[in-house]
Parts: sequence; structure tokens; C-alpha cells
Amino acid sequence: MLNRDLSDAINRLRMPLAFLVVCVHADFTKKFSYAGKQVNCAYDIGYHIVNFISHTLADIAVPLFYLISGMLCFYSIRRHGYRSLLEKKSTTLLLPYIIWNLIFFITFSLDKDYTVYEFIKGFWFLPRGGITGVLTQPWDGPLWFLRDLMVIFLLTPVIIFILRKMGFLFICTVYFIYATKTISWYIFPGFSITCLLMFSLGIYLQMIDCNWFDKIKKRWLELLVITIVCMVITYLYSVIEKDTTSLFYNLLHSTYILLGGSAALAVVGISKKAYFMEKWGRNTFIVFASHSLFLTYVIKVIMLPFGYDINNIETVFIYLFSCLVTYAISFVLGEIISRNAWLIKLLTGGR
Repeated sequence: MLNRDLSDAINRLRMPLAFLVVCVHADFTKKFSYAGKQVNCAYDIGYHIVNFISHTLADIAVPLFYLISGMLCFYSIRRHGYRSLLEKKSTTLLLPYIIWNLIFFITFSLDKDYTVYEFIKGFWFLPRGGITGVLTQPWDGPLWFLRDLMVIFLLTPVIIFILRKMGFLFICTVYFIYATKTISWYIFPGFSITCLLMFSLGIYLQMIDCNWFDKIKKRWLELLVITIVCMVITYLYSVIEKDTTSLFYNLLHSTYILLGGSAALAVVGISKKAYFMEKWGRNTFIVFASHSLFLTYVIKVIMLPFGYDINNIETVFIYLFSCLVTYAISFVLGEIISRNAWLIKLLTGGR
């Protein structure tokens, strides 16, 4: 069962993880233009700071959400049963997922010549690459992780059955596939190896009930140091070798994901409650769902005084300030939505 300390740690992680998700999508250093001109960012320290945060540090955010979801799922099944879980998820996940995708379609793609089939298909993955050019995302791109969660919830009884038969061997098998990329990251859009691994690990940790959280809290400093070392090596390798597809990089990266998730839980587990974290962690679902509505426009507005050629300090400032402003806008939107019971139910699933 979830003890009080673990539950508090999960709540404290909501805000930083949501902020990291915004950071992932705020990287403007590779391809970004406004007023028809390309923005030029020097391939220097500023570029690497942005790239490091967006594509290495922030990589733990979604896998850690999957891990937490697995733990909460098993806890819910034990208390209320699987049928009750599915009924609840139809309103807390499926309904908001459909509505936010519809909002994004109306906002960005209503004027496109999509067929009815392509419109419906876009709620799962985009036809023709959609507005992002990425085929594995729905209309509201960042909600791909929510789609994957809904798929894995349907498979939960199978996962629990296999875990009871195979135990940790199943986790090791899935980790091997994940780390070596033996099978594509996406077997098909909606079923990812990352989600399967971390969600299954979350269930397994709750099944064995071996005080694992207390154990990692005692080792928080060692975990943090090892995670930082692994994270830095992972990024340096990607920069020096310019290869994020090699077996060595995949092993480094997958190790960092597991270590990073453990370190994050351990550090927040030993930290004191912070009013700031609790307050700004209230509307994380709205942040996930809505930040892409504003992010590009926020970056362009903040970038206006700096022109098209920006130096290192300007690059980092624009990046971090854009993330903060976008998070704040989404948070305020969440506060407005929270004043109306119907909007809360429709747009957040009652969160």
C-alpha cells in the first residue's frame, strides 16, 4: 500500500515534473523562426544548456509519471477493484483527452482539408504528421503519454498476472528490450516500451511491499551523485559522438532514467513540505494539456527584443523565462477552470 511519505513525495514531484515537460517542448535552438526569418543560436554553451535540460535532464519526467501511475493503479485495484478503476479512468482520462484534442484541432487544424477519417484518426495519432510533423502524436501532441497510459490501463490485469508468475524476471526482460531497442520504442502508436517498463515497475514495487521507498531515502545522496554522473556522461556522449542510436548510448540513457527516477523520489522523500511546490503543483494536468497552446507564442514575444541573432545568455534567458511564463499561464488557466464544477469535470476529469 502507499504509505504517507510516498504519497507526499508523489505530490511534491507533480510541479517539477510538469515544468520539465514544458522544458522538453520549449527548445527553440534547432529550428525556430518568426516573421518569416530563421532565429540563429550559436552552437555554444547556451545551446548546450538548453539542449541538456530539454533532451537529457527532462527525459525522466514522463517515465517517472508512468512509474507513479503504476503504483497508484495497483493501489486503486487493491482497494476498489479493476472494474471500478476503468470506470473512473473513463472520466478522469478519456473524457479530458477527447476534449483537449478537440480544442487543439479547432485551434490549429480546423482550416485544413482533413477527411472525417483523418479527423477521427488524429485523436490517436496525427494524419500526415499534422501540425508537428510527428506521426505518433494526437492533435494535442503532449497528450501522447496519456494515450499510452490508457492503453496500458487496459492491459493491467495481464501485466499483474505476468508479474505474479514471473516477478522481477518480467521487469528485467522488458528493461532489456527497452535498453537495447530490440523492438522499436513504439510497437504501434499507443503502446510504448517505456510505458510498459515503468508502469510495470510501479506495480511490481507495490506488489512486493519491501519498504523500498525507505531504503532509497537512506541512500538519497549516493543516488543523486550517481544520477548526476550518469546524466552528464549520457549528454557528453551524445554531443561528442553525435549518436543517440548506438547500443552504448541506449544503455547509458536507460540507466539514467531508472537512476533519475529513484533519485527524484528519494530527494523529495527526505525534503520538507514546501507551500510553493504544493500551490504550483495543483493544476499540473492543465499544464500538460494546454501548454502547447501558448508556448510558441510566448517564445516569440519574449524573443522580440533580442532579434534573430542571440548570444549564450540570451538563449538561456529566453528558454527558461518562456518555460516559466508558459507554466504560469497554464496554471492561471487551471485556477480559472477550477472555479466551475462542469469545467473541472470536462477538462481535468475532476482533479
